[in-house]
Amino acid sequence: DVNVHPAKREVRLSREKEISEEIVAAVREALESGNIHAETAPA
Repeated sequence: DVNVHPAKREVRLSREKEISEEIVAAVREALESGNIHAETAPA
């Protein structure tokens, strides 16, 4: 549960290390699986 004021630019998480590790693992898994597809839109 996060309560963020609209003017805040930073969010502090109580389990930041655990969340960071999960994100890193998910990105690593996606990169290693080779199922990455870049999508670009015309400028």
